[in-house]
Amino acid sequence: MAQGLSLLASALRYQGNLEGALQAIREARKISEQAMYPNPTTRMLDEYGIFLRQGLILGEDGDVNLGRPADAIEPLDKAFHTTEEFAAKDRNDAVSRMRVAYSGIALGNILRQRDPQGALAVYDLALSRVGEVRNSLPARRSQATLLASSAYALLGLHRRAEARRRLESASSILHETKDVPAEQIKLDSDAYVVSCAWADYQAAEGNLDRAVTLYEQLLGRVMAANPQEFDDLRNAPKLSLLYEKMAGVYRRTGATAKASTMEERRLDLWRRWDKKLPHNTFIRRALEATRPESGPKPIPSGAE
Repeated sequence: MAQGLSLLASALRYQGNLEGALQAIREARKISEQAMYPNPTTRMLDEYGIFLRQGLILGEDGDVNLGRPADAIEPLDKAFHTTEEFAAKDRNDAVSRMRVAYSGIALGNILRQRDPQGALAVYDLALSRVGEVRNSLPARRSQATLLASSAYALLGLHRRAEARRRLESASSILHETKDVPAEQIKLDSDAYVVSCAWADYQAAEGNLDRAVTLYEQLLGRVMAANPQEFDDLRNAPKLSLLYEKMAGVYRRTGATAKASTMEERRLDLWRRWDKKLPHNTFIRRALEATRPESGPKPIPSGAE
């Protein structure tokens, strides 16, 4: 029952029914916490997914969520540290190590805006664990995502040189795995995270011409992958954020016409979703944040 409700929560989330998703995942967690398990390992295997999904529904950075990142920290922290306990006990437990990586990415991405030092500690522990997984393509890709994601925390701590080194290491890994260079990049891919992190890094460093080039290349490769932004809600927030970042950099370079084009594309994206799912609280929140009258916003630093 708990696992079925957990899976249902994910389906409801990506249909835009976040309130229903939260209700389902809360019920799943309640059942799981009250259930009798044959051993601690079985309990961990079941509860990890429930904790992780609850955190993602509440506030996953750059995805479909309820806009409650502070509330998301508790379940994500449970997912992260519960599975880390098992990884620490068994050096051959590759499954737990990969789960430390996945939950570490989600937790670190929320923490880095408010607690970059804490986020860096999460990323580094996840990097340590996933680095212990041998001969695994998913593990290598997770390493790349963790390295690129941790660069934001390092920038927040004014450790620019180290941030660049981590981005270079992330790129090297994806070259080894043949994920880059690529003519098409999916929004949910490790290649997207690393590519976006490089563009964000250049923008943060004030290298605006280079940032513009990287953003334009990335958008071209994303669109070549046919993201179905008007049909798949999972892709809409990431593409919206990319448009927002590009608009911000264009304005900083004085390319106001290009900035306006990006802002119009972002607004059109959420207007179409508003017609498709009218009165949806997530989409209305995104639409309100996109409207010109909502006022200027700081350039976002997160890669998705």
